[in-house]
Amino acid sequence: MDLTTKGDLVLAALRKIGIASNATLTDAEPQSLEDGVNELELMMAEWREAPAAGIDIGYQFANDGEAVLDSDAHGLHTAHISAVYHNLALRIAPDYAIEPLLKVVTTARYGKALLLKSAVLNKAKKGYPARMPVGSGNRAATYNGHHYFHREDKDDAENLATPG
Repeated sequence: MDLTTKGDLVLAALRKIGIASNATLTDAEPQSLEDGVNELELMMAEWREAPAAGIDIGYQFANDGEAVLDSDAHGLHTAHISAVYHNLALRIAPDYAIEPLLKVVTTARYGKALLLKSAVLNKAKKGYPARMPVGSGNRAATYNGHHYFHREDKDDAENLATPG
């Protein structure tokens, strides 16, 4: 299954809760797709702006003032797609008065935990700022040597330039 658009993510979520299916030739209604794409946009905005988590996984939001289309590309990495559409399935299931299967709930929970862990690790990889003390474990610091932690500019947490 090639999930390259926002509409594809919504269809995958609808399949997980049994609303759409290729096996039974049940198609999703256009209003369901529109509602699902809007819910996807809201969910990703919440994840990105959450104060504790701040999960930014490269989702491409619609431009301000423009409607979200199901044919828009989502911009997600392949490893993040499953977590997103499983969590979307949990969010849209109450609209159809459906209780999601425990497998869907577990997969959504596990996927979001991995996304959160990935976001935290990406923030932690920035390194120490150049003003941090070296510490006693650094053998390069001598009486005449440097007294602060110095890395290359690309590893400095205060350097706002992105590494190339």
